Amino acid sequence: ASRWRIPSVFSWLQQEGGLSEDEMSRTFNCGLGAVLVVSKQDAQRVLRLLQAQEEAWIVGSLAHKQP
Repeated sequence: ASRWRIPSVFSWLQQEGGLSEDEMSRTFNCGLGAVLVVSKQDAQRVLRLLQAQEEAWIVGSLAHKQP
């Protein structure tokens, strides 16, 4: 979650529930309401379009898994 802002409600949930970082990551989306997968060539254009209406970030990339 280093690439996006985690809403404060998740800090509250973690503290009140006594949950670890690992448990938070497994249980909650921690601020990611939706994820779009787009081509690398389109990523910046799509990001700009989304940011005109909502908070949006590039949170990662896909890579081929080595055997």
